[in-house]
Amino acid sequence: MSKRWDEVLNLYVDEPWQEVNKDTLLAPLKDVADLEAIKLSRWCYVITMGSEGSFVVIDKLSEQMTKEQFDKSYADTSEGKALGSHTKRRRNRERGTWENYTVPILPSEYITDYLKESRVVAKLGSNPSEGLFYQDENNLKILNIFRQNPKPPEDIGAYKKPTMFLDHVKWLLNNKEDDVDHLLKWMCNVVHRPQNRMRHGVLISGKQGTGKTIVANVLKTILKSAAKSVAPSAMKGQFNSWLLDQRLVVIDEIKESDNYSLYNSLKTNFTDDTLEIEAKYVNKYTIDNFTNYFFLSNYAFPLNIDADDRRLWYVYSRVKKQEQSYYDELVDYLFEQNGAWHVAEYLEKEILPTLPVNEKGENTFATDPPPSTEDKKDLIKGGRNPLARYLDDQFYLASEDFFQPQVWFEHEEFMEHLRNAAKLDKFPNKFLNAT
Repeated sequence: MSKRWDEVLNLYVDEPWQEVNKDTLLAPLKDVADLEAIKLSRWCYVITMGSEGSFVVIDKLSEQMTKEQFDKSYADTSEGKALGSHTKRRRNRERGTWENYTVPILPSEYITDYLKESRVVAKLGSNPSEGLFYQDENNLKILNIFRQNPKPPEDIGAYKKPTMFLDHVKWLLNNKEDDVDHLLKWMCNVVHRPQNRMRHGVLISGKQGTGKTIVANVLKTILKSAAKSVAPSAMKGQFNSWLLDQRLVVIDEIKESDNYSLYNSLKTNFTDDTLEIEAKYVNKYTIDNFTNYFFLSNYAFPLNIDADDRRLWYVYSRVKKQEQSYYDELVDYLFEQNGAWHVAEYLEKEILPTLPVNEKGENTFATDPPPSTEDKKDLIKGGRNPLARYLDDQFYLASEDFFQPQVWFEHEEFMEHLRNAAKLDKFPNKFLNAT
């Protein structure tokens, strides 16, 4: 049994954070035809998701199904066929007696009935100090979506300072020591102090192909399933289940210089301690927020931000792309020779002790506003809302009766004024909806 168990288990358990209690999975199998059915135990039933609960994949929470979808999807698979059947009783009204009859075990029944002790939970939660399953203050069983750091590979060898990576970061950040120091501290906090979510994200832009993405990929390698890349379009969509169980989200190739509402909609993702998750066909629900954001762009003005912004640290990389051999060697070192894991060790050994704390010993780096950079000042100036610029000009010039000082006007009158100004090419028509 032990050998067969290991064969089946190895088919789907590839994350060290996944807790599997063999006894709780094997005990109910007396009515199940084959151990192949155990592969279904990567699914968990969450009672409060959706109107009738939802089945979710433990290690990929964005995959969700209703009971009907779950049963239909697995009815003809090897896992579903391996379930076999069980005996039920019903009353024969004509004879006035009870009789036994046999029915197939449905995939949903296997989870909710046979594995209810280990695969049925009240809701999702996020707690860095708990395991995969825990009980909350109301004694409800919770599926913990927080992803701890995975174990490094066994063959990473003795620790060596990742000089090649550090040199790349320094070059990429225009050889500015203060910027290098801040980025490394930000990376260290994300990896080694995950319970303290960074209240500001990182935005690095510059010429295409200079190796900006390599920095983000180092973090993705270290965090594995707790980090992912998403397209900018995902940030604008209605559904955000891609945020589930993610400690790091990398947004690549962002260019939203004409979008004056996107960044405003993202502000709460940095500041709020909880996130409201909305997925298709599932009621909205709230999770604890432990997500950090790393933006990359090939444009000098990729986002529009407020003058008093405290949520982004921005650097424009002025370097030019190097020879391909430089990147081949760097990528081989980081991702083939396990250099990324030496970066993780370096962050823990050399950078973690330097993170600032207050008199109580509490981490303040995560909550402190990011240092201002000259690039960010230029970003604020270059991306300023055209409506704000227009208003400033009009008030300053007092060029029209409509904008006289200390004169109140209604919103609709103002919008009508802007529409007329747009017709006369005094105001860009495409910015009429700017807020």
